[in-house]
Amino acid sequence: MKICLFLLIISFFKFITPIYEGLTNKEKLHLFGKNSLKVRPKFEEISINNFNGRSLNITIEGKKILFQIKDASLNLYDIGLHHFLYTNNRSKNLLEEHVYYDKCSKVYKGESTTPKGNIISLTGCKNNLRGLIITNENKMYFIHPIPKKINYGNHVIHKRSISEVLSPENHDCIFNKNYDPFPEDQIESDTLISKLKKIKKLNFIKHINKRDIVNEENEIIIEIAIFADYLMIKHFYDIYGKDDHIKELKRFVIATVNNVDSLYKHQTLNSNIHFRIKRIDIMEKEPLELESTKHDNGEVNKLLKTFCEYQQKMKPTNRNDPKYWDHALLFTGYDIYGGELKNIAGFAPVKGMCSEVRSCTINEGIDFGSVFVVTHEIGHNLGMYHDGQNECHTDCCIMAPSIGSGKTKWSLCSSTEMKIFVQKLGTESNRPPNCLKFSAKKSKNIGVLPGQDYTVNEQCKLFHGKCWNHGLRSNQKLEEICQMIWCTDGGEKFRTSHPALEGTYCGKGKVCFSGKCVESKKNLTIIDGGWSEWKSKSYCNLPDDDQCQNCQIDGQIIIKKEYRYCDNPFPNNGGKLCNGDNIRGKICNEKLCSKSETIQQYIDNICKIKSKLEKNIEINMIEKGLHFEHDLCKVWCFIKSSTSVRTVDDMPDGTPCGHNSFCLNGECKSLICNGTILGGNINDCTTTQNKYLKSLLKTSEWESWLSWSKCTSTKCGEIGYKKRKRICKDSTCPGIDIQETTCKFDCTKIENNWSNWSNWLECSATECDKEGKQIRTRKCLSNKCIGSEIESQSCQKFCLKNYGKFTEWSSWSKCNFTKDCQTSSFRKRRRDCWSTIIPNPVCNGEKEEIQLCPRSECIK
Repeated sequence: MKICLFLLIISFFKFITPIYEGLTNKEKLHLFGKNSLKVRPKFEEISINNFNGRSLNITIEGKKILFQIKDASLNLYDIGLHHFLYTNNRSKNLLEEHVYYDKCSKVYKGESTTPKGNIISLTGCKNNLRGLIITNENKMYFIHPIPKKINYGNHVIHKRSISEVLSPENHDCIFNKNYDPFPEDQIESDTLISKLKKIKKLNFIKHINKRDIVNEENEIIIEIAIFADYLMIKHFYDIYGKDDHIKELKRFVIATVNNVDSLYKHQTLNSNIHFRIKRIDIMEKEPLELESTKHDNGEVNKLLKTFCEYQQKMKPTNRNDPKYWDHALLFTGYDIYGGELKNIAGFAPVKGMCSEVRSCTINEGIDFGSVFVVTHEIGHNLGMYHDGQNECHTDCCIMAPSIGSGKTKWSLCSSTEMKIFVQKLGTESNRPPNCLKFSAKKSKNIGVLPGQDYTVNEQCKLFHGKCWNHGLRSNQKLEEICQMIWCTDGGEKFRTSHPALEGTYCGKGKVCFSGKCVESKKNLTIIDGGWSEWKSKSYCNLPDDDQCQNCQIDGQIIIKKEYRYCDNPFPNNGGKLCNGDNIRGKICNEKLCSKSETIQQYIDNICKIKSKLEKNIEINMIEKGLHFEHDLCKVWCFIKSSTSVRTVDDMPDGTPCGHNSFCLNGECKSLICNGTILGGNINDCTTTQNKYLKSLLKTSEWESWLSWSKCTSTKCGEIGYKKRKRICKDSTCPGIDIQETTCKFDCTKIENNWSNWSNWLECSATECDKEGKQIRTRKCLSNKCIGSEIESQSCQKFCLKNYGKFTEWSSWSKCNFTKDCQTSSFRKRRRDCWSTIIPNPVCNGEKEEIQLCPRSECIK
């Protein structure tokens, strides 16, 4: 396949602005490490404005290097990658953003074509790249963006060495071989290394490869969870500001892991190890378990212990859970210390990989040089000693202690120690299981869009678990998966996942690209789905997996479920779904259940339980149910004062539902394979004839149902019940012999059955005090009624102004004063309301009036 190289020329040029002088101490530390606070580092400014992600032409120390680059995001990011933000206002919250779609968080890997032997790893975009270049001379150069305030879009490139980062004044590694839980491994490793002095190195390497431990034929994927504490956030806030600090922190830790991944791919390690990010957890607020008082503000042993316990608590317990990780990394802003040692930069338990509580590492994360620290500490977790504590020289390689030459290679001791440790995982009772064997799929071809490698169903399984599949919600179109995938567990649960991966099929001839469903530029290969083999355990890890069920109902057969899945391959690009059942029952024994509940008793008991649920109380569900003849594998419950019924559950597997037919997952299935299998495909039967359930194959058939009994209701419109029976001659018929259902009293059978009279209609009179007529009606509820449906009477329209009239006012009553006329008195008068038309008329006004007596009345 021809590859077009779009060359990008990166040229070095002299500073126009004094970058170093414009940096704060925090920024110097962040870009160049601790030594830069004492001595001005050697670096150059580069411009990468036209980065296209395909090639890079760079000049380092006067030498031109051409790199061919590929997008490796899918190799570093797990498809089910989860992002969490622990904030002051919210607990754990899944961020909507999926890092694969953050264009400035893409990951690149590259190798030089001219000259050969140089490698590069980059993370970001043209104005924001972080990365590592390892030359064929084992020199390392970091690329890092310059803070916006100084020169946005430009980068610095500077040489770093392990000896600088791991020097005694910057890093004290407190690794102690006395804490090795498996010291016998070191004896084996030292013995192998000593033999190296007598044989050629090449032969030794071939010998190690034959051990089939960690070589290129065995891809090992270490799935990691990244945690960054609140002091890291504060550090990035001070450098990048409120708007960018979270994004830059995420890009920083991703770039660090990408660089670590490159160092573990170095040829001297002779392995095929890949790191894959499963989770990124940014803790804007300290969880209670990691509060500073729990570890004395960064005391190394306490911080490691509290973090390892915290990550174990957060990690799923099931190793098959897609959210499970093998190793946890903490990037901390604490200045880690231990006793009098103040320069500790990282710490990890020796040989802790795959242990639930010891597979973890803590690292100071404010310096991009932490790449070396993380690499070094994970090495301890993978079984490596310090060079010098084994058969290799102290000043050799990456696993040097506090001193070292700064070279990027691994010693043969480190390679051997790691391989022996990994080989023995899970082989002895005191060793942790080999979690690396539970890794996700092998790395896919980078040239293929990820949505073509992982169908939408696979994306749901990787994000939420194998039991989950893609599901369209009400009124949702397939093309909408490009904005957000909805996943379902097959029941009532729906969860969001993330936007579909680039290249995911979203309609005929269409794929998702940049969040939209667009026409595919390539012809899509239509892939029809294929069944897997039948398995005794489901993907959902159900409690009854690989077990024969218990008897619950008379006449029930006992089965053990088997499962198959339409994933061999998954259908894609409009291909056909698999045809047939995905669940079948394997008959456990030849006896039918007896001395259990009858079908009706079982149904009534289920309705009794379900009727107490709030949602069923609202619809007045009662504690009585129905074995509905049109759907015999469901539990149906009656609704109070209604002929309606509602299905609330499936009947138990193995419930009889017809001749040689029994329920399986709520559906009626037939026995096949000479009565040994329930459901499934008859083509799966073997030619061997089984003897199981011969009695079932000879079961009798029911006679026709007899007529329904009289309805128990006696009032018109009342809800009651009725029954009917059927007969089996020899008691071998499957199913029930009595059926019950709701009914209403038939009002049409009563003669002269009238409804109640309606209310009188409005009077027909249109003028006040004039007479008219008004009517009322009733209905005949039976076939024949005697009497009229309409009744009328005379009426009169009354108007308020003529309801009554007042008489004239009476005379005022007499006033009563004291002799000296000093005390006031009151008087009153009345009038009456009368009418010649109606009794008790109503008049508009007061019937009585009261006033204070005039003083002139007293004088009189």
